Formats: sequence, C-alpha cells, structure tokens
Amino acid sequence: MMEVPHFPDFKPVEFSDREIIRERLWAFQPVTSELTFTNIFMWRTYYRFTWCMHGENLLIAGDVLNNPFGLQPAGRTSRVESTRELLKWFQHNSGSARCTLERCDFSLARECSDRGGFIIEETPEHFDYVYSSDKLIHLTGRAYHAKRNHIQQFTREHPFEYREIDVDLIGQCRELSDEWCRRRNCAGNERLRAEWKAAREALDHFEELELTGGALLIDGVVEAFSAGELLNEKTAVIHMEKASSKYHGLYTLINQRFSEHEWSSVPFINREQDLGEPGLRKAKQSYFPEKMEKKYRISLAS
Repeated sequence: MMEVPHFPDFKPVEFSDREIIRERLWAFQPVTSELTFTNIFMWRTYYRFTWCMHGENLLIAGDVLNNPFGLQPAGRTSRVESTRELLKWFQHNSGSARCTLERCDFSLARECSDRGGFIIEETPEHFDYVYSSDKLIHLTGRAYHAKRNHIQQFTREHPFEYREIDVDLIGQCRELSDEWCRRRNCAGNERLRAEWKAAREALDHFEELELTGGALLIDGVVEAFSAGELLNEKTAVIHMEKASSKYHGLYTLINQRFSEHEWSSVPFINREQDLGEPGLRKAKQSYFPEKMEKKYRISLAS
C-alpha cells in the first residue's frame, strides 16, 4: 500500500495516486470543476501538480512558468488553517511576496473572510457554468428555440448514430481531437496546445479513469464527442467536448444527446468556465445557466 505524503512533503501526481485522491475528493463533495482526479491528472504536466495531506485535508500545489499556486484544500475539517499554512509555505519556498490559492469556492472564501488576514478576490473568468440537466435535455421554451432549430435541421439533413464511447471509438476520438488542434493552430497557441495534451491524457487513460463519454457518428466516423464524470452526488462535470468543422450544429447536438443519454439521473451539469474568452462566454451563456459557481483568488494580507 502506498504511503500517503504529508505536508510539506509534496509528491508529483501520478495515476497510481488515483484511488487515494479520488476517495478524498468524493468525500469532500466539491462544487468547483477542478476538483476531480481526472481534471488534476489530465492537467498535471502543464500545471506541474503535486499533492500531500495537511491533517485530514488534501492539498494540491501547482506551478506555471515558475509561478507557484495552490488549489483550495479539500476536506471535512477546517480549511482555513490549511489555507494559511499552504500560503506561508509558498512564500517561504518561492521567495514571492504574494502567493495565491486559485479557483477557490465561495465556502472557503467566506470562511477566510470571517477569520481575517486574507485578501480575497473574485475571478469571474473561472466561474463555472452550472445548468439544469432537464433544460439541456429538453430545450423547452422560447429561450431554446434556436437550439431546437439547429438540432432539427441537422437531424433532417444528416443520418447519424449516437454511441457511448468504448475502446473501439477511442482511436477516432483521438483523431478528431488532433484535427481540432490543427484547425485551431495549437502549435502557435500555448493554452490550446495544453488543452489538446490534457484531452489526449484523458483519452489515453479513458477506461482506467472510468470516464463516461458519448459520440456522434456519421457514416461510421466519429464527428463529435463529449466526456465527463460525476463531480458530486447531484452534478456531472464535462471535461471535454470536440466536434468536426464539417457539419453545422454538431456542438448543439452532442451537448443535448450526451446530457440525455448519460446525465438524466442528476439534476445539474457543470460545463466549466469560459476563461474570459468572449466567444466561449457567448456560447455558454446561450444555454442559460441555472447558476454561476463563483470562484476566488485567496492570498495572505501580510
């Protein structure tokens, strides 16, 4: 049995850590999209994620371009002291005057505000879009009129098949992800290249991560796919969604079919953040989220 690392002895995130990290995250029942083992694992190279335990709380540390940061502590005991100790450790080891915890939930922000000694800032670009599963499935009402039209037009013009992703479809999903990357010129965009690499990690370990996925096939070829998992007992989180540029309406259709076939049993679907990109923000807002899961940046006041 693997020895669990304890603060401040962080270790790099590896697939062999999955059961330990997943068990602690599930017990925590997170509301923000970052806190699943899949998300941490698929982004571990880009963010250089490491982890350890501080008491009963799971700590995740990262580093981008020599800028260290942490995710919020996850656990059932008080997270304020874990937050304070992690920030102090960052300051001592990085030499930076202001180290931060990123993408923290409202609960931790409120706890830290009540205790004092912290600077707390909203980060709207990281707010999660949380939707009613029922609304994404049925698209009823005037607000979704355009979405229904896109689907009706697509289904009239293109015979297609919806299939749950299995080992036989993974290769085609990789090819579609690669095509998406070429189309977006990932080679010239570090963030998009990182997104492509993260998607490849998830696809390469799809079965081991126990992800749920759905794909749209036209003439036997995967032209769109989506994949996610449960974030908590009431919410699914969507980690990936890719579609070919050959057909208009694929994104609308895969969103609706994936929600219908795989997530009708949970009331909410978290489709992650818009990262401050106007086009992505417009697309996510067009589905009228039930709520925005706010996130915060937390640092020490002195």
